[in-house]
Amino acid sequence: MLDCSTEAMSRGVLPGMSLREALSRCADASFVEAHSDWYEATTMAMVDALLEISPFVEPASPGVIYVGVDRSCESFWGHVPHAPSQGSDRSPQPLVETRNAELEALLARAIMAAAERASGLIVQVGLADGKFAAYVAARAGAGQKRPTFSRLSIEDLPVSTEARRRLRLFGIQTVGEFSRLPRSAVTAQFGAEGARAWELAHGIDREPIISYRPPLTITERLAFPAPVEMVGLLLIAVRTLLGRAWHRPQSRGRGARGVRLLVHLEGGHTWERRMSFREPVGSAERMLVALKPRIEGATLSAPFTEVVLSLVGLCGESALQGNLFISERGRQLARVAEAARQLKARYGRPILAKVVEVEPWSRIPERRFALIDYDP
Repeated sequence: MLDCSTEAMSRGVLPGMSLREALSRCADASFVEAHSDWYEATTMAMVDALLEISPFVEPASPGVIYVGVDRSCESFWGHVPHAPSQGSDRSPQPLVETRNAELEALLARAIMAAAERASGLIVQVGLADGKFAAYVAARAGAGQKRPTFSRLSIEDLPVSTEARRRLRLFGIQTVGEFSRLPRSAVTAQFGAEGARAWELAHGIDREPIISYRPPLTITERLAFPAPVEMVGLLLIAVRTLLGRAWHRPQSRGRGARGVRLLVHLEGGHTWERRMSFREPVGSAERMLVALKPRIEGATLSAPFTEVVLSLVGLCGESALQGNLFISERGRQLARVAEAARQLKARYGRPILAKVVEVEPWSRIPERRFALIDYDP
């Protein structure tokens, strides 16, 4: 369970709890299906907007984003006068250290406006010198600095469910009660997790902001001149797109952690499938083996007009042992592929086509085979 309402929390239901346990505590609860793809897309839209304010943006979880602002953000803050240092001609301090209330209010408004424009949601912002303190300030809803930890519930500490359970067994209900425990005793009972929680309860937060690095993605498209109904041709289109994607220079020597398939249907509808891999996959053949069962079992509500395939999260591929010798057929196919690339470079489009079997059982000859661009 990702989240719950305030009313459910008052009856003992907590985020991360299993549905069975939540029902045992709140039998009349209503459950809403989570839309993870929408959450991810909305979070990434906010990240993109906040990157225009600061290069230090960390999406911690759906709906929780940390933004670091200092003198590296001069392009945004250069027009705002800094408060001068009294009795000194030193250069202004970084923004995260300033106590100028006007600048802090301007910062909060800018971050809130950017995130709300990108998401269409109501956003709360907290300002503080550390990530946990900023999170607590945002939860308070006032954008306040130096939030009060003592009245927080022990559930607000970023520790495991088991650690919270043990703390409740010790009679610890608030962060204030937890902070009064000796650090040595907390470390002895809970290890490194407890030591970090004790520091957070005392306002000590050494965890840096990990700047977001967008994963490398390669996208290929294949549009059809007329709507297509045959699912077999969809599989052929996916095979073609995989071949194109893995022949891109950006994909050489890399593997993909996932693949996204988007099919545009007639009438404006879409059909989408995503697949993630435990280990990076670095070849079209291996990826097609994984995708084939999902495509063959697909039920499309309308004929399709375009297929879009994206390789997601390109990175170094796990080591695989290849063949020492190339067969004669392999050399012939390589020469054909090179000739096709030369023709495409000369005329600006694929010249060769290949015949593929689509529905060999059909009584209509035109449905048995199809022509598709040969684009190695």
